[in-house]
Amino acid sequence: MPLELHNYEWEGERLVQRETEPHHIAGVLAKIRWVLENSDCDWEDVYSGYYECEEDGTVTFYEGESAEADNPGIWTYVVYSCPVGSEEVVKNPDINTLAPALEMQQLKYKLIFEELAEYRQQLGLTPAGSEDDRATIAKLEIGSSVFFGISAGSNPNRRKITLKVNPISRTHAEADAFQQAFDAGLRGGRARLIVDRDQCMSMWSERRCERNG
Repeated sequence: MPLELHNYEWEGERLVQRETEPHHIAGVLAKIRWVLENSDCDWEDVYSGYYECEEDGTVTFYEGESAEADNPGIWTYVVYSCPVGSEEVVKNPDINTLAPALEMQQLKYKLIFEELAEYRQQLGLTPAGSEDDRATIAKLEIGSSVFFGISAGSNPNRRKITLKVNPISRTHAEADAFQQAFDAGLRGGRARLIVDRDQCMSMWSERRCERNG
């Protein structure tokens, strides 16, 4: 009978848990990125995945938070062949499975901000957070559409903001990105906004504002 483990079935194999190493995490991340780049899925849609490493004969499973299982983690096993019907999983309760998942989350955010950094470079802007930095870059993802917004003071193609926003936010990268989506005819739906600077509080409250480009 096939072995069911982390939402996958395995037949004729014995799995022995071992510590997850950086190359296992990188392998899982690479497979997830491939799926995202070749589908309309977003990170929030990825609840599980796995990566097989031929070099050390392991398989690494990733499980994110979902309604069915609120136990995110990464598990790595050495895979051995065995007679069909003798499948077995040998787990090690002393292995921390949450830490690798948190590390992968950090790598994910690093990749996201590297994309914004590359966009800055294309525009000839200084790195985010540097002494001479006066710009803000925002990336808005809506379905399969992506829009990069730039704060007005650094925007070479400054556009008119027709959306109803407060006067402070009108010059910000977030407003620029949302205006592009609006001009493209997008209305509503699920979206993700990424900004390479702390978001101005005027985006959420009229009482206080931190400078945001």
